[in-house]
Amino acid sequence: MESLFVELNVIDSEARFGLSSPEFLICVIVIYLLFVFKIGPEFMEKRQPLRLKTFVTVYNAFQVLVCLYLVDKIWELTSWNIFKFNKCTLYEANSPERKKFDDVTYITFWLKIIELTDTVVFVLRKKRNQITYLHVFHHSSTLTLVFLLLRYYRGNGALYPIYLNCWVHVIMYTYYLLANVCSAEFMRHLLWLKKSITIIQMIQFVFILFQAVMMWSRCMIPAILRWYYCMVVSVIFYGFYDFYKKAYSRQAKASGEN
Repeated sequence: MESLFVELNVIDSEARFGLSSPEFLICVIVIYLLFVFKIGPEFMEKRQPLRLKTFVTVYNAFQVLVCLYLVDKIWELTSWNIFKFNKCTLYEANSPERKKFDDVTYITFWLKIIELTDTVVFVLRKKRNQITYLHVFHHSSTLTLVFLLLRYYRGNGALYPIYLNCWVHVIMYTYYLLANVCSAEFMRHLLWLKKSITIIQMIQFVFILFQAVMMWSRCMIPAILRWYYCMVVSVIFYGFYDFYKKAYSRQAKASGEN
């Protein structure tokens, strides 16, 4: 069976900045962690929380639009083939399909870096309760997964988790956008959606793990990468499940007591 992985230094005809070596990714994650846990809190310690309402509105709208763009481009490239997990299909080098694949995945890589802004905003608004270990691990580990996936696998299967995640983020960032611009009274009617977003996130991870299992025995993927991928997705799933159980079980209990 033809290997689905390419040599370390042969991704495409032109080395794309950020994907050509892991040094850039490591620097991004280290700077992110330093800002979140040290530089940012120390900078904001004696300052009032920044409002950032306009910035957050634009940022959320940007996330929704880019995710919709990626969904459209991925579907244009794959159509229903994106759900054929039993086929380990590579895009041939220098083909039109490979060019589209490289463009879509490169945008995804940078979008995941831009998503680190979520935590930066929490720090600048001094919303420390939202900066959980799950949140930081989720952003950091997802970035490493995207890097590994896009660096070593140039096949149809890499697009499925991106496609799924983009749809989830369209829903999530649309809710965040509404929460930032609409009144509290209006948002009370959407409390069901806030709860549903966590459920949707968990369902997404189940589907992603299902795809990984389907490809596990059919595609020549190095064992260390398969185990790392499944481990990270499983840990994130458990983190969301634990958050959901604690947050909404506590709410239900409080409602019952009242």
